[in-house]
Amino acid sequence: MTAVYKLEMNDILISIIIPTYNRASILNQTLDSVLSQTYSNWECIVVDDGSSDDTEELLAQYCAKDSRFKYFKRPLETPKGGNVCRNLGFELSKGAFVKWLDSDDLLSADLLLSQISAAAKYLEEKYVLITSKWNYFSETVDDVKPRIEKTNKNYDSGFSLISDFGNFGTFLPSHVYLVRRELIQKSGLWNESLSINQDAEFFTRVLLNTKKIIHPVDGMVYYRCSFSDENVSRFTTLDKCRDSIISWILIDSYIKLYTKSIHSHKYIENGKRHLLSKIQNKEILIEYNWFLGKRNLKDWLLKRKLKMYGITRHFYLIRIFKNH
Repeated sequence: MTAVYKLEMNDILISIIIPTYNRASILNQTLDSVLSQTYSNWECIVVDDGSSDDTEELLAQYCAKDSRFKYFKRPLETPKGGNVCRNLGFELSKGAFVKWLDSDDLLSADLLLSQISAAAKYLEEKYVLITSKWNYFSETVDDVKPRIEKTNKNYDSGFSLISDFGNFGTFLPSHVYLVRRELIQKSGLWNESLSINQDAEFFTRVLLNTKKIIHPVDGMVYYRCSFSDENVSRFTTLDKCRDSIISWILIDSYIKLYTKSIHSHKYIENGKRHLLSKIQNKEILIEYNWFLGKRNLKDWLLKRKLKMYGITRHFYLIRIFKNH
């Protein structure tokens, strides 16, 4: 008779994957937040994207101090980029659950224990996702409390959370999620061709495959908003502007396939407005007007013209109304 082995919570390995590039000055804060976890069954895989600072020396110290830290360099023959490093980290990882963590963000000490305790109740569900509370921070997380969000709750499907992103105009940063390995394998890895908004594109695929979302009461993550040496989320180049639009085109296609609808979801409409508020290159916006919407683009061009003359759109419309 074959014995039935019951997986206990402490048997569950969590893989924390950190891509990094020239952030030795603050990376130690991120690694310390991992080291402080009250849940001990984790591995932390750091993949270096070709740093020229003291990253290698810093990781040597952490790997010597704790064997759960593992340091790898992106092979020179592979393309450069955070998504390449994330995918490489996943291939090297062994955990039943995965947490993606950027090299400037932090975890509360009780985060993994809180999330894995919630996950342990649903081990037979391959496509389960665990979230957490979160908030922005600048230099220190002292006195940083969780944001009060309407998304701080359980969901019966990942699509329901996407719908609330649209309804409430919000999002969740990547390190909020604790993802079942099978869910990542079903959804596909990170899109290595995107240089911006890759997290939204990746987690849209993950959420559309998610059958249940659990939101524990305890634990939170901290999302750094002041690291300014090279904020890769900015629309600094034409390629990033184009990649951002393409990411939303992909997200739109995934949701339309899921809903079997030709109409844009509210989450997508919010994304289009965000693009129009951030991208200042007229040629790129005109190139993608078929996606952004001609009416939205005309409104953007009007605002731009009025701004040149120091006139607000509200004042302009009042003048039109009075003249009629």
